[in-house]
Amino acid sequence: MNLTSFPSPQVLQRLTMLKRLYIRSCWCLRSLGGLREATSLSEVKIDSCISLELVDENGIAVMPSSIGKLSLFGCILGANFLSTDFPRLRSISITCCRSSSSFAIGHLRSLESLSLNNMPDLCFLEGLSCPHLQDIHLINVPNLTAESFSRHHAWKSLAISSSAMLSLMLSIKDFMLPEKLCFEQYDEPSITFQSSANFTSIKFLEFRDSKVMYLPSSLKNLSSLERIKFVRIPNLSSLPDFPNSIQQIEIQDCECLKRSCQAPNGENWQKIECIRWKLIEVSKPDESIAWFIHRYDKVGIAAYPKKLQPGQPVVWHDKNH
Repeated sequence: MNLTSFPSPQVLQRLTMLKRLYIRSCWCLRSLGGLREATSLSEVKIDSCISLELVDENGIAVMPSSIGKLSLFGCILGANFLSTDFPRLRSISITCCRSSSSFAIGHLRSLESLSLNNMPDLCFLEGLSCPHLQDIHLINVPNLTAESFSRHHAWKSLAISSSAMLSLMLSIKDFMLPEKLCFEQYDEPSITFQSSANFTSIKFLEFRDSKVMYLPSSLKNLSSLERIKFVRIPNLSSLPDFPNSIQQIEIQDCECLKRSCQAPNGENWQKIECIRWKLIEVSKPDESIAWFIHRYDKVGIAAYPKKLQPGQPVVWHDKNH
């Protein structure tokens, strides 16, 4: 599209009902004009706008202070694109963007979720100690330095894509892993949990969209682990022993692992038999999805997309009927 700039502030401030804005593949767009005056706007998504400047001629961010969710894909980001205070900004997602070597989020006091994917230029991220920051995704951010984590606080969940990133974090004195740890787009065949590291805080472990073939035998030492989940892990077929604390295992789009976990003769069945909740995705003839849910005393089927939460009652349908 040949759009090069947005309307003036006088025009945009009249759009009092505008809540969401999605700009896609406007390669010639250079300016967001008077977007700062669109004070009803709560969500902005910008995709593949490689010429767009997210700051004005004075180096001030052009987003309105009202935004609560910002998503950027395939853009070029300057150091000051988040320089303004955004008191309502709760979620930031940045994917496949070129950027300066550093940027700051410490002033974003309401920020709860930060997702950075495929950010090769970023070396330093200031502000991971934001008081409300809970969920961190750092996927393929290979040059991020340890200094970024020197003043973190206890997050709720963390997703990473390499053993190098995990080692970097654990090298920091008193670093505390969150309750949920996810390995996503992890291209290495195996994962190692350092014996000297403290993993007792982890209650939920997830593996997603990864090439993992082997899990460490030290997994059984994660004494607080209650839940483990596998999503699209095509090369994994064998499981290690689990700690006695584990209550739920979930397997989704993992054909090899699904076959090896079948009762009663699957290779891994004896390792998971005593786990109270076993959620294994299966395809149905009508192309919908269901879950075989094995409980320690029952076996049944529950329909997807209802999301089963630990402790939530299940309406059981006996598979023999």
